[in-house]
Amino acid sequence: YQKEKTLYAGGYDGIITAFTNKLEVSHTFDIQKITQTPTDPGIRSIDCNEKGNMLIGTKGGEIVEISLKSEKLKKRIIQSHYLDELWAVSINPTDKNLVITGGGDKTLRVWDIQKKKQVGFKMFPEDFRAIDWSSDGKFIVIGTMNGLIYYIDAKTLESGTPYQSLFYADPKSKNKDDKDKIEYFFKSYSSG
Repeated sequence: YQKEKTLYAGGYDGIITAFTNKLEVSHTFDIQKITQTPTDPGIRSIDCNEKGNMLIGTKGGEIVEISLKSEKLKKRIIQSHYLDELWAVSINPTDKNLVITGGGDKTLRVWDIQKKKQVGFKMFPEDFRAIDWSSDGKFIVIGTMNGLIYYIDAKTLESGTPYQSLFYADPKSKNKDDKDKIEYFFKSYSSG
């Protein structure tokens, strides 16, 4: 940052360190404390402008702008899924502006496509491959790779205890019952 002759560096821990022109540490700040995001705060890129603002790209799929003077969040420019693959998407049947997504990063995200921003977020203990809204748009259901089914309140994104699917079976199992469950599930799914 030329105006103050400061060099900024960031690391995987989400800590940004400010160095003087003599490469002495002048101070540090924690991007996760500033943004209050539960995703991975690892710093991927930093840039500063002449107005004293810093643009930060994180491993957690965010680009944020902070004020260097106050070290406070100015705005969240982008939020996105950030790990593995996006597997699930569904449009709210009662509000076509709301879309939910989820997948390998273990996050459920609610997007307002008219406002072009994320309006809801929830972390889960495992990734999931299926997501849908109820027909009245009041709850969301997700299905995980381990056969768990979560019912989620669409307004609060709170969920109770997940249910274990009857159709879950380990695809690597040598148990004939498990193989029959998998075959039955895929035949049922493909026919209807």
